[in-house]
Amino acid sequence: MERKKFSRELLISLLVIVGLVMLIGIAIGLDILAIASLLVFVLAIFFIATELLTRATAALMGATLIFIVFSLSGYELAALIDHIELDTILTLLGIIIVASVGLRSGLFYFIGVKVAKLSGGDPIKLYFILAVFTFLANIAIIAIATILVVVSLTLAICDILKIDPKPYIIMEIFIVNVGASSTLISAVPNIIIAEETGLTFSFFIVNLLPYTTLSFLISMWLLFRVFAPQTTVDPIRALAIMELDEWLFVKNKTEFYLSAVAITGMIIGFMVLRALIIVSLFFAVLCLAIYSKPDELLKEVDWDTLLFFIGFYVIVAALAETHILEGIANGLVGISGGNFIVLISLLFWISVIISGFVDNIPYVLVLIPIVRILLSDAQYAPYAGIFWLLLILACNIGGGLNPYSAPQNLLALSAARKGNHPVSNNEYYKASLKWVLINSVLAYLYGLSRIYMASIVARIGYFAFMLIITMIITSVVLFILHRLVGLGYLARYIKGIIVELYLRTKRRFLNIVQKLGKVTGES
Repeated sequence: MERKKFSRELLISLLVIVGLVMLIGIAIGLDILAIASLLVFVLAIFFIATELLTRATAALMGATLIFIVFSLSGYELAALIDHIELDTILTLLGIIIVASVGLRSGLFYFIGVKVAKLSGGDPIKLYFILAVFTFLANIAIIAIATILVVVSLTLAICDILKIDPKPYIIMEIFIVNVGASSTLISAVPNIIIAEETGLTFSFFIVNLLPYTTLSFLISMWLLFRVFAPQTTVDPIRALAIMELDEWLFVKNKTEFYLSAVAITGMIIGFMVLRALIIVSLFFAVLCLAIYSKPDELLKEVDWDTLLFFIGFYVIVAALAETHILEGIANGLVGISGGNFIVLISLLFWISVIISGFVDNIPYVLVLIPIVRILLSDAQYAPYAGIFWLLLILACNIGGGLNPYSAPQNLLALSAARKGNHPVSNNEYYKASLKWVLINSVLAYLYGLSRIYMASIVARIGYFAFMLIITMIITSVVLFILHRLVGLGYLARYIKGIIVELYLRTKRRFLNIVQKLGKVTGES
């Protein structure tokens, strides 16, 4: 990331913010240590949001200031250090290393080319196939790795077909932001929340994957309408896609199979075991031990994010120790009047908006202890799952609002720019504003439905409930597919795939019969 220069306007903004924080702190009766902690927090967010400093630099600078201020106040620094969640940091480190092996070994590109060949070079089929591949890939691996694979693959395929890759890249950015809520390892905020709150892999599968599947279908329909790809392509170039050898992306077959085993094993391990840190580090160490160039894997680790965590945990600790977070939690309860629906609504919509303008990782780190304080109240404790579900959805959906709201957005746009196909801000916002609004409303209604779902099932029965849900989802899917490509076109396409699979199977069967006949004749 290229650092921005400190302009006069930014300096004035900074001075105004500092003045406001100090005035607000004095007005609400905060002591000097609390005001200093709040000021350091605001400064860190300011430097991160304006990109004047990298995330790691801003967070470590803030942590250093916190240590100095608390030390001068005679405070025990060990209490601040104890707030650093080392297990979360190490879990994320392990996942990043395993994902890096998948990238470097060519596994994801191999699968991507295989998937792209299903389109036969047809740009419309390619659009939907890449959308499905992006969504499914993000279920299995972290969003940052997913976007690197799909955008690189898209640029290469579109270059062969000589078509504009921008509709595909814009679609992939938002499909990744949809898929980011799917599983425990789909995005960094999910990993943080799961590690610090004890959410299991199955919690995401049961509670979040149904929403993201529905959101995926609606998003695909919306994005296709906003930025539809071209419909025709040179037939000769289409044939070139079918002749593309997926093994060209694989340099070492041992490392190829290692990455497949490591990723599959890690996902299964997360499903079976609760100790995320053990599972992620086990497969990370396995990759480092077997991979031919482990030093290159370590160089590719996102150290900026990991160092940011260390520094920002200290800043959040200062906010907790000075009771600022407790004050925010009490303030939210006061505004909501103690009403649960109003409270979760406030949290959800505030989270969507803030995550749209500030990196959602620091926001999650601040909000987790606030939600914990709220859940300590017996009135809200039974709804813990709803709180975490809506927080995950809000942060990941909000991350799609601006190009800088989430790291996967920046990576995709940077790759497009380097590939001489830059996506303008107008093109990005043309999709993002509609996408965030529709998905926010959908996620909010989904969260509310989860509150009343148990009572509905108790009244009408589980079988009737599942039948109704299945009918609704099927109707939505058929409607979207009809609006996108037409059911007749879809039926012909599926029929073509089935016929092709039948013919391939028949040819292989006849070859086996012929070989057996030769062997029998020779004997």
